[in-house]
Order: sequence, then C-alpha cells, then structure tokens
Amino acid sequence: MKLANDDLFLYSGCVDGTIAVLANQPNVALVGARLRDKNGLLTQAGIQFDSQDSSYHPLDRLVESSKPRSSPRSPLAAVTGALQGIRRGAFLKQPLHTRHHICDEDVKLCLDIQQLLNQVVLKCNQATAIHEWGTTRSQQPDQEQNSEDLLRLRAWTEKLLNQACADQLRVLLEQQQRELQTLRDPVRNELPRLKAQKAEFFKQRQFYDNMVNTRDLEQEGKQVLFDLPEKRLRLKQDLELLPGDHQ
Repeated sequence: MKLANDDLFLYSGCVDGTIAVLANQPNVALVGARLRDKNGLLTQAGIQFDSQDSSYHPLDRLVESSKPRSSPRSPLAAVTGALQGIRRGAFLKQPLHTRHHICDEDVKLCLDIQQLLNQVVLKCNQATAIHEWGTTRSQQPDQEQNSEDLLRLRAWTEKLLNQACADQLRVLLEQQQRELQTLRDPVRNELPRLKAQKAEFFKQRQFYDNMVNTRDLEQEGKQVLFDLPEKRLRLKQDLELLPGDHQ
C-alpha cells in the first residue's frame, strides 16, 4: 500500500524504489521517503524525538537534500506520513490510529510497527518528492497542530522508550548521532571563513574607533579655539578689577 499527500510532486522511480525495499527486506514493514522543498533543501528524511518526547523533522531546511550524509539508508524511529509505503498485511494488523484529530497518526503508526509487530521502519532514498507542506491544510480552518494529539503522542513515545529493546534504542541513538554529525560538518567547514570574518570585523571596529577618537579630538580642539576669545576676555576683565597699576 502507498500513502501519499496531495501536495507532493513525485520523482521518477519513487514508487518502484519503495516496492523494491519491501520486496527485498522481509523485516521491513514500512518505508518512508526523502522529501525536499522547491529550493532543494531537505524537509523530511525521518522523524526524531526531543527531550520532551515531541516529534520533529531533523535538519528541516538546514541542508541540501542531495547531501548523502543527510539521508542514510538505515532503520528509523519514524517517517512522515506525507509519503509512505506499507505492507498490506502490516496495515491490516496495525492500521492508522483514529483517535487523532489533526496530526501525528503517521508517527504513531511507525511506533506501533516496531513495538507491536516487531518490524522495521526504513527510509528509501529513491523515494523522493517535492513536498509543498501545508498547501492543502492551509486552505482549511482548524488544521494547525492539535495539543491533544501532541500530548497523546508524547505519552506513547515515553511508553515506547521505557519498553524499547536494545535495537530500538540503537535506532534512536544513531539518528541523533547522524543529525549532530550532519550539523557539525558545515560548521567545521565554515570555521576558517568565520574566523576570517571575525578578524576583519575587529579590524574594521578598530578603524572605526580610531576615527571616532580622531573626531573627538578634533571636536575638542575646535571647542578650545571657540572658547579661547571668551576666556581671554574674562582674564582681561579680572585683571582690570585688581588693585594697582597694570600698565
């Protein structure tokens, strides 16, 4: 079965790639996709959980979708329901949860696949598409994230973590490590340029400070020259008031 939003532009081979993964890996029950925006930035390539057990999309619009490290082919905790392929038998055993109002039923499905069916969630890099997120949802009222859905998912995620086996915990840890490494590489590569910019900034700041100091000295000099005639006049008046002959 293929689940897909109506705000997707599918690339050639997207469906075939998903089918190939399911056909060749019997332990995989659900396959996600690598989605990007129209500018080529990665938007969705797996779902991670933060310290509050809330789900989020790692690297969302932070790296180019074409970067290999951003989309490794390995088990994931969850994938977005915007584009999923799932075995029909697995879906019949564990369908989408109907208690959700707006969001997160796709995440709950991924958790159930692992926890209840003991099967794997994987992402297929050949399953690629442009996802204009919210194009349809924005045209309908009351389609923002629902607090009841979020709280319910947090409770399920916490339960999964408390009951997770070593393999499931390893999946979460590896996801976090990949995210950190992917974010670290651009920073490390940009470090020389940032240091050069910092040095140039301080150079410009020193030049500016020197200009300000020079201007202040000029202002002080002008003020002294401006005050000099008045001071000379006061001094003359003071001398005239002194007793005695000052001629």
